[in-house]
Amino acid sequence: MTLFAPDNLCRLRASFAPSSTPLALGVADVARTHFGLARPDVSASSDLNGLTECFLVEDDVTRRRLFVKTSRHAGAPARFRREAECSIRLCDAGAPVPRALLPVVEWEERSVLAFPYIEGAHFSGEGAQLERAAAAFGALTTIATDVLGNVDAPGAPPLARLLDELVALYGRARSDARTAPICAAYAADVARAIDRVSRRVDELVAPTAWTHVDYHPLNLLFRGDELAAVLDFEDLLRFPVAIASGFAAYKLIRRAAVTANGHVDASLASTWARATRQEIDLPLLALGSRARALMLLHLILEHALDQGDDRFVYDLPKHASSFAEMDRVFDQENG
Repeated sequence: MTLFAPDNLCRLRASFAPSSTPLALGVADVARTHFGLARPDVSASSDLNGLTECFLVEDDVTRRRLFVKTSRHAGAPARFRREAECSIRLCDAGAPVPRALLPVVEWEERSVLAFPYIEGAHFSGEGAQLERAAAAFGALTTIATDVLGNVDAPGAPPLARLLDELVALYGRARSDARTAPICAAYAADVARAIDRVSRRVDELVAPTAWTHVDYHPLNLLFRGDELAAVLDFEDLLRFPVAIASGFAAYKLIRRAAVTANGHVDASLASTWARATRQEIDLPLLALGSRARALMLLHLILEHALDQGDDRFVYDLPKHASSFAEMDRVFDQENG
């Protein structure tokens, strides 16, 4: 396995291409009807995750630009309404987030959510970006916990139960044609991660706070070393802080390693821990990153094996192979 090879979290700037599909034409109509664009020109994003389609919409008259998300998934109306409410509350509290434009539109069995488009490049890990991203993660967790206390949101599943279920799921996955090659290749790494995380479950699951659980390079926009915005609040959840922080640190340090041709600066994990001001030691951050990867493996395998839903299977190699990278990121062989 090649460590820190580029993957789908390694683009540095969002990519959009002009589109005239029926969906793009519908987005243009929504932009005219609900958001006041006179002559909208629609471009589709290349960043697809199977659940949500994203568009850049620009008014040819005023040059006003919107970022538009649309989904026909059954849970999209509630997800988008909650994301809009969270972004408005956070923006009003001074957090560096785009403020959702209301209403959340229901159109042709789809939900549509719009934001002002913000210029910037995705996190690259260069310069002071990691320290700024870490400080923003800590500050955002504090602000969100202060202002979102009464917003309804799902929490994290019980970690000990999830680990037990994952052992059984992983065993079944090794005999399923869709998942067997990857699961067999990384079985030892996954078993080792389960064992290590199991020893410190109680420390990992407390405390909880409102955290951005999907704090990765494509959800951070920078202008040079300055953070322009944090994006995508569908996964802003009341969640164990060590797990969310550890996985965010891994994702961002991983991006920095890709930028640096695979070199992992040994100080970066310490920089993250210090700059977030969350008082989580490195061994616990390292285990938190592993716990989150195990949660995602559980999600992928449960959907594939128990629900007949293969939408997430494409992510299986990325998460199953992540544990060796985590060893390098946190320099923790015995954590």
